[in-house]
Amino acid sequence: MKLLRGEKPDRVVWTADITYWISGQKQAGTADAAWDTEKGYLRLHRELGIMPYYYYSKFWAGTLQYGENIEVSSETNGNQTLNRIRTPAGELSEKNVYLRESCCTGCTRHYVQSEDDLDVLQYLLEHRRLVPANLADYRQRMKLWREFDGLPSIALPRSPLASFCYEWAGVENMVYLLMDCKAKVARLLRLMAEQEAPILDAVCEIVPPLVHFADNLDSENLGGLYGEYMANGHRRRIEQLHKAGIRCAVHLDGAVRGLLPKLIDVGFDAVEAL
Repeated sequence: MKLLRGEKPDRVVWTADITYWISGQKQAGTADAAWDTEKGYLRLHRELGIMPYYYYSKFWAGTLQYGENIEVSSETNGNQTLNRIRTPAGELSEKNVYLRESCCTGCTRHYVQSEDDLDVLQYLLEHRRLVPANLADYRQRMKLWREFDGLPSIALPRSPLASFCYEWAGVENMVYLLMDCKAKVARLLRLMAEQEAPILDAVCEIVPPLVHFADNLDSENLGGLYGEYMANGHRRRIEQLHKAGIRCAVHLDGAVRGLLPKLIDVGFDAVEAL
C-alpha cells in the first residue's frame, strides 16, 4: 500500500496464486483439511512465505440473479460437465472438461456460437441483474488477514468485452461476431455496463484499499480491441473508485507489451501479474 501511495516500500512484496497447487495436493490426497478454512488458508501462506491475497471463495463483489423464467442446470459425466441456460428465447449450452494432468478445467464449447445465440444472450441479460456479494463482512475479514500480513482480494465483475470473451463466446467466436454482428454485440456490451452500477456503488461504500479488475487481459487477444471496446469503461470505473479513495489493479496475465501503456493511460494503479 505504501507503493500504491507513491511512498518507498520497506521491501518487495511476494504474493502467489496457489489455487492450482492446492488442487493438485487434494487430487494426490496430500492436502491438509485445514486449508479449506479461511484461517487455515492464511496460515499456509505464512508458512510458505507468501503474502495472502487471492481467495476465490469470497472473491467476486457481485453475483448474478436471473428472472423466474430462466432455468440454469448442470450435469457431469466423468470428467465432462454440460451447463445449460434455458430461456423463452432459446437455450445456451457450454461444455467443460476437467484435466487431471493440470488439475484445472478447460472449456471445449462456449455458450455463444452464432448470431442466433446473441439474441438468446440479449434476452438473458435483459432478465438478469447483478447484486453485491462478499462485501458485508469485508472490513472484518481485512482485520483477520492483517494478522497474517495479507489483504483479501476483491474483484469487480468482468468488464463487458472481457465477460463476453471469456464467459460467453471465447476468443474465436468473439472476433467473428464482432466483425459480423457489431451492432448486436455493442448492445450486449451496453447492457452489461449498465448492470455494473450497483456493484460499483456498493464497493465505494465500503472503501476497500484495493480493488481487482479480473478481466484476464492479454495483449494478443484484446490489445487491438482495447481502445474501442474497453478503455472508456475502464476510465469510468477507475474515476468513480479513485474518487472514493480506492486503488485499482487489473489482471494482465498474457502478453504484456501491447496493453501495458494503455492500462497506464486510463489510470490503473497496478498491473497483476508479471
